[in-house]
Amino acid sequence: MNINQGNICGERIKALRKKNNLTQCQLAELLHMSRSTVLKYETGRQIPPVDRICDIADIFNVSTDYLYGLTDFDAPLSILNEIFCKDVTYAEVISMILDLPEELQKAVMVIAEYLGKK
Repeated sequence: MNINQGNICGERIKALRKKNNLTQCQLAELLHMSRSTVLKYETGRQIPPVDRICDIADIFNVSTDYLYGLTDFDAPLSILNEIFCKDVTYAEVISMILDLPEELQKAVMVIAEYLGKK
């Protein structure tokens, strides 16, 4: 992981902590560590080891890829297995869209954006 990813990781940990109304002390207790270690993670002075990243991801119900800044998808990955409509999962809908030609993918986005404004 490079320095920039450490900063992204720290920023995301801090944002998730605040979003979940936790103090640094409370998060530290959940992770069985000191508040100063959480502070180091959040400021990017220390990059959490993989096992800690997994623990943090579990606490906030996000993927490790999200914490590392590899994706902006912050919804729990389990949502992909949930039913979207008529026994079709979100993952299947995404696969269907990805199988479309690029121009039809763009059309799907235009429709989704239009419906999102309603």
